[in-house]
Amino acid sequence: MAGGRVYVVNSLICALSATAAGDSFWFIEGKFTAMLGELSTDATDILLENVKPGSDGSSLLVEGLKVTHQVMMPGEAINEMNRTAAHATTSALDRFEESKHTRRIDLWA
Repeated sequence: MAGGRVYVVNSLICALSATAAGDSFWFIEGKFTAMLGELSTDATDILLENVKPGSDGSSLLVEGLKVTHQVMMPGEAINEMNRTAAHATTSALDRFEESKHTRRIDLWA
């Protein structure tokens, strides 16, 4: 996004008008994902296949996002991910405490 323009649409009417005027929401989301991930032209073409307005075939982007949304919804799947993350964090902190040494930890990692 550095050096790019960002447009925020905070009105439902404007958002509907913007998507009806041209690109579908999936296409816009796909273009943003490709740009953010710095995908190659070939990878972007694969990601955007069948999401352009008027397309009716299956899409890697749409199917992938549907699965992601489903897994992230409240329920057992997200609870299991949270338990796994909490266990990994607890184990890492326990190992750090046991080491009794001062050291730097890469929190991004």
